Amino acid sequence: MKKKRKTLAVVAGLALSPGLQGGCQEQSRNAAQKLPGFVVRNQADVEALSGQIDELSPTLAGHLMVRNAELPSLEGLPLIGEIEGELRIADNHNLQSLQGLEDLRSISGSLIIKANQQLVDFRGLEGIQRLGGSLFVQGNGVLESIAVLEQLRFLLGDRLMVQENGQADQQAGELAARLHQNGYAGTVNQ
Repeated sequence: MKKKRKTLAVVAGLALSPGLQGGCQEQSRNAAQKLPGFVVRNQADVEALSGQIDELSPTLAGHLMVRNAELPSLEGLPLIGEIEGELRIADNHNLQSLQGLEDLRSISGSLIIKANQQLVDFRGLEGIQRLGGSLFVQGNGVLESIAVLEQLRFLLGDRLMVQENGQADQQAGELAARLHQNGYAGTVNQ
């Protein structure tokens, strides 16, 4: 069965709380203020997002935030190949899996994965090849691996931060080395 591909139109404004801005650059905050966004907290939000998608393009025109979600995974999200903004997955006490984001290839802004107490690995993000912003992975205490980011070839932001994530922190050096080979010139864990 062929999966439907869809696009998100302007849905809702996204306000960033100071607690989530943490180590993020001013660039990330400014971008967040200019783009529309969609917040996913429960299954009803997933369904609402699905209802806003057009079959012709897998591009989400704005930010996507998964915050304080009741969901154990992101399965059920519409197929999204590109996010024209930031992807922020933060403060989720039940989220164990990023399954549901398998079609995601590119994020024009930063990828921020922070304070997800049950998140063990990044399965679901295997397809990401390009980040237009920085990568922040912080405070995910039981995170065992970020190895699925091996397809990530281009990190265009100026920061790669992988800290306070259990065993996954040890893989930051490997990721940084591969990105440096492709021209990444930013800082690592600073």
